[in-house]
Amino acid sequence: MKTCLNLFLFGSLILLIQSCASVKPYYAPGSAAIPSGNNIPNASDLKYSLYLTGGVSLKGTSPVLKAIEADRQTSKSGLVLLGDVLSIDELPAPVEGSDASISEEINRIKNLDASFNDLFLIPGQKEWSSEKKVTSSAIRLLDRQLKDVRDKGRFIEPRKGCGTPEAVRITDNAILVLVDSQWAIESEARSGEKMNGCELGNVIELKQAIKGIVQSHPTDHIIIATHHPIYANGKTAGNYPISSHLIPLPVIGTIITGIKSLVGSNQHFGHPAYEAYRSAFISAIDGCKNCIVVSGHEKNLQYFENSGEHYLIAGSGDKVGYARKGDKSGFSYMSRGFVRADVLQDGKLQVSFIALDDADKAEAGNGAG
Repeated sequence: MKTCLNLFLFGSLILLIQSCASVKPYYAPGSAAIPSGNNIPNASDLKYSLYLTGGVSLKGTSPVLKAIEADRQTSKSGLVLLGDVLSIDELPAPVEGSDASISEEINRIKNLDASFNDLFLIPGQKEWSSEKKVTSSAIRLLDRQLKDVRDKGRFIEPRKGCGTPEAVRITDNAILVLVDSQWAIESEARSGEKMNGCELGNVIELKQAIKGIVQSHPTDHIIIATHHPIYANGKTAGNYPISSHLIPLPVIGTIITGIKSLVGSNQHFGHPAYEAYRSAFISAIDGCKNCIVVSGHEKNLQYFENSGEHYLIAGSGDKVGYARKGDKSGFSYMSRGFVRADVLQDGKLQVSFIALDDADKAEAGNGAG
């Protein structure tokens, strides 16, 4: 009888923890992300559409990139890849005067460049990595190899592994700000020492640079793209699925998971370098009611609102990872997908999540408006 009771309690625990996972779209009561019918604007209402997603694959068929291209309703559009897309190790070594360096990834970038008015990759951990080590030389080599891959402008922004945010005007009333959050995290390891050829040396200087952009555009919609999220409900925040509590064994798995969430790497909340980045970022856009922030890193779709500022996550361009419900999250969904930010003819900005179901069919839901 005692054994049966223990099994029942253990089974109840599994169900309880599983119920926290956002395997279906989760909306907090009163959240701005709650859909109110099909509010995707008509093509005639659009001035510009910006698509943002992270973790996509540039090899083979990408359902998310395919869905983005099929979703486009206006000739004026842009695409931002939110990091964890490409490393220097995946590209063939350049050969001067030869096409030997042309790869499937480079051909995909060129095709995307022909399709969109604006195309950018902001660096994440993968872009900063080579042979499983995060180094500034890795991102600089990648940047150098891809600096001319587009017909006009750079593909990787901010460029050269430097932290100076890049502001790009996309319409007469909207700008896109590109931030290298991996640089911010790495800058803490360098104790503020500037990299050769870089203007900024630490997160305090990054904060001032972002704040300067915000203050210079008081009437513009400001869309900030950065790889690492400021708020999250997945592994970045120390939340893990039930499977991590059971492997290798119940209790032991929970202990291991607890250690991960407490210690972690600089890719997780709680690490001093990550917290310095978060603090600087929050301070930089404090009070900016015309700002939205879109990040990758987490392999899911999430939305947070804090003091009128909107934070979205769309890092599930290929794989899907754990995200829990609630805990200040206005929306979360463990699904592949992307964010679409529409600048409308009437001057408004409408932001939507587009999720792909199991049949790779796109389904829309409102985000911040």
